Amino acid sequence: MAPNFCSLCNQSRVFPAVIRENLITMQNYVYQNRDDALQAKVGQFELGVCPDCGFANNRKFDSSLLNYDKNYDNSVPSATFTAYYQKIATFLHQTYNLDNQLVIDVGCGKGTFLKVLTDFYPQVRGLGIDPSYEETLLISKNSNSSNLHFIPDIFKQEYVTERPALVICRHVLEHIPQPTNFLKSIHSALNIFPNTSFFFEVPDLTWILENQAFWDFCYEHCNYFTTDSFSMILESSGFNVEETHRVFGDQYIWARGTTSNICNDNYQGNKEILDQFINKVKVYIDNENKLVSEMSDRLKELKNKNINIAIWGMATKGVIFVNLVDPEAQLINWCIDINQKKQNCFVPHTGHQIYSPQILNQLVGDDLMIVVMNPNYIHEIKATCRDLQLNARFIDANGKNV
Repeated sequence: MAPNFCSLCNQSRVFPAVIRENLITMQNYVYQNRDDALQAKVGQFELGVCPDCGFANNRKFDSSLLNYDKNYDNSVPSATFTAYYQKIATFLHQTYNLDNQLVIDVGCGKGTFLKVLTDFYPQVRGLGIDPSYEETLLISKNSNSSNLHFIPDIFKQEYVTERPALVICRHVLEHIPQPTNFLKSIHSALNIFPNTSFFFEVPDLTWILENQAFWDFCYEHCNYFTTDSFSMILESSGFNVEETHRVFGDQYIWARGTTSNICNDNYQGNKEILDQFINKVKVYIDNENKLVSEMSDRLKELKNKNINIAIWGMATKGVIFVNLVDPEAQLINWCIDINQKKQNCFVPHTGHQIYSPQILNQLVGDDLMIVVMNPNYIHEIKATCRDLQLNARFIDANGKNV
């Protein structure tokens, strides 16, 4: 394949946008040993952007560097995120009348969303499929656990044995090296059940660019989508897109619709919006190195003033941020996460230890600066700090007060 060829729209004008030589490959892999964390694999990242459709992907992606086993954990045990899940669950239940119907969640992770769905609506039957799934104790007493089943494997057509009322695929497509083939395999499995409803969700590349979020480009995500490129790949794979929305503070895009018996290869996005998007890409390219160096300098300045620094949120955003601005683990005092499975473990490649928020109670004095990795959680984070009686200041990952 030519280096400037777009696998989505088949044009040949792809240009390099974001280049990183040694990017941590699995930011959500849990390392219980610091030495193992320091040896975490890195890979080349070269984000190619297509000016004709807006699709972007890592042109240097190597799937052999990834291993989605039971040590992989991208769950977010947050009240804010749970509320978002509950909102989606309510919307889907009301839209599709899911009681006593089968919902298939392709790439369900630890099964958190299906469990939220069946907590709220115990009559829903759920089937989750994901190689990283493991048995947990998260099933609520309100759930009908006999209606909830999981297959710890990659998606296979043989697992679709009856017509589902809805197929969900959330935050999976960005991880798949051949996304069109993956979507067509799902479509093929559903082909004997015409007009099956779907609900798919991915991160929004436009939000990353608009917010100069240099910490949101990660190796695990080999694909990056805009609303139009997301719609295009779905339509070209046999999914008739009826509705799209930017959600979760515009960080995500979801699309819903039904399967079609034809693949629409003639989908056209909005030319004006595409041109605006390409301009945002170019602005980001010009600014990225400056953004990283300015934030690293800001942390050095705080350190020199004996101000304690905590990074709050050690999922994708936090791990990438730490690797870029403090690769030698010299500036940051604490990396904080509320996910108990990550606490007392270590950040891949840098070896920073990850702590629970309660570690901040050990702080002597009032000089604490907390870097909030995701602004969607700022109210929850501040509430936790009030409960801990911490006198902290807060900035976002670009150094702005929040």
